[in-house]
Amino acid sequence: MAKRLTFNEFRTAIDQRTMPLEKLPDYVDFDPQSPIPKLVFRADALIDQPPPDYDVDAEIYRMLRIISEERDARLETFAFVGQKRVVAEGDSWFNLPVLIRPPAIADWIERNGRFRMRNIAYWGHTLERILRDQEYMKVLAQEKPEYFMFSAGGNDLQLGLANGSYVYTYDPARPLDQYLTKEGEAALVQIEKGYKTLLAELLQFPALKIICYGYDYPRPLVKGGTYIGQYLRKKGIPNHLMGPIIASIIDKLNEVIKRATQSTTAQYLDCRGVTEPYTWYDDMHPDRDGFLALAVKFEEAMSRL
Repeated sequence: MAKRLTFNEFRTAIDQRTMPLEKLPDYVDFDPQSPIPKLVFRADALIDQPPPDYDVDAEIYRMLRIISEERDARLETFAFVGQKRVVAEGDSWFNLPVLIRPPAIADWIERNGRFRMRNIAYWGHTLERILRDQEYMKVLAQEKPEYFMFSAGGNDLQLGLANGSYVYTYDPARPLDQYLTKEGEAALVQIEKGYKTLLAELLQFPALKIICYGYDYPRPLVKGGTYIGQYLRKKGIPNHLMGPIIASIIDKLNEVIKRATQSTTAQYLDCRGVTEPYTWYDDMHPDRDGFLALAVKFEEAMSRL
C-alpha cells in the first residue's frame, strides 16, 4: 500500500519532480466520470483535500513534459546524427501518462529509437484547443523537424457523444451509417475546417513532411464502455450494433481528414484495421501491441517520405 501524502507533500513532489514515476498510479488515475481522458486523485490518496483550483491533470502533464525534455537534452550530446526529428501534436493516441496507460503511438516511436521524437500531445486535448494554443507553431520553429505527426478530432466527437447531441436514439429502421445527427455532421465540418486551418498555417514550414490520420475503429464494449459504450447505451443502441455504428462515424472522420489533406503536401495515413488482431485497453484506446503496430505504420510512412 502506498504512503498517503498531504496535499502539500504531493504538490512538492510534483513541482520538484521527485515523485517516482512508478508511484504515480498510487495517487492518480483517469476519471471514470470524464468523457475524455483526464487524471484525478484517487479517493484515498491524500490525507487532506486539494484546493478546488488545483488541476492535477495539468500538473502531471507538465511534470512529465519537463522530465521528457530534460532527458532529451541529456541525450542530445550522444544522439545519432542521422536520426530524423519528429514533432508529434495531438491527443491520447499519441501520448498517455507513463505507467497509468499503455504507451501510445508517439511514445512507442520514441522508444523504438529510429527517430528523435518531441511529443507535445496532451491526452485530453481537442482539435479546438490545439488550434487555440498553437504550441505546435512555436515548437516547430524551435525544433526544425523533418516530420510532423498530428492526431486530433476524436475528443471533439467524444464530447458531443457524451452530451447526447451527436448520435440519434436507436431506431431499428435507421441505417447503421446514418446515426450522426445534424449536430454530429456539423462537428465533422468543423473538424475538416480545423485541419485545413492547421495545414495552411504549416505552409510556413515548406520542407516539413506532415502525416495525419483518423484513428482505428473503437471497441465500445471493452471495459464496460467507459468512454463510448455507456453513451451509446443511453441512446438505446443494442450492444451488437454499437461497433458498426461507431465504425461508420470513424469512417466519416477519416473521410474529412483525408479530404482536408488533399491539394496539400500532407499525407493522410489510413490506420483503420491495423489493431484488429490485438486486444484493446479500454473502449477508446488500443493496448500495448495495438499501439505498437500503429507506431510501426507511422514509422514506415515517415521512412517512405
